[in-house]
Amino acid sequence: MSVTPPNRSPFWIVPTLCVGAWLVAIAGLLTNTGAPREAVPDRDGSQRVIPITASPTLDSQLRRVGAARTTIREPYFIGRLYAVNSEFDPLIREISYAHDVDAALVKAVVHAESAFVSEATSLDGARGLMQLMPGTASRYAVQDLDDPHQNLRAGVRHLKYLLEQFDGDESLAVAAYNAGEYAVKRFDGIPPYTETLVYVGKVLGLRSLYATNTEMH
Repeated sequence: MSVTPPNRSPFWIVPTLCVGAWLVAIAGLLTNTGAPREAVPDRDGSQRVIPITASPTLDSQLRRVGAARTTIREPYFIGRLYAVNSEFDPLIREISYAHDVDAALVKAVVHAESAFVSEATSLDGARGLMQLMPGTASRYAVQDLDDPHQNLRAGVRHLKYLLEQFDGDESLAVAAYNAGEYAVKRFDGIPPYTETLVYVGKVLGLRSLYATNTEMH
């Protein structure tokens, strides 16, 4: 005797396919442990691909927090990176050299923090080219946070302090600039915060771009 299968609406197929696609996407993200790469335009308009991370430490941290990718598509996705010629480049070079800090790294931080807008103010109260918080500004005796000289000088001094704290590891120093040095120490590495992972990837990617610019040396 044959059994007639119950009538089923064809719409049950849709959620099943969606769940399957979701599981495949998660599997792909969890197995993607290579360093993220980004296409950037050369001066002639062509595209070249560079790693947006330049540190084994950052790569290992991204692998350690791979589980975060189940809820965040790509924690370190930052879009395209473009080098910018800024009116503050001479000042960035001058202050960086004076404090023995890589000018390309400093410019990358300024780019990521304020996009070279000296009057930039965040919702958290950070201000100026290097987005200094009032406490940090007070620590380095800044009188006017909107003054490019004072802001850059204090920001570079703070970045140098962080580099010394983390034995010259740029990825950890940059993470500390974003999340605070105690967060980096507490997690014994780059904190698994989405904002910080994105920030570190962006700054190191920009640093790679600016490091090829002879004017920043």
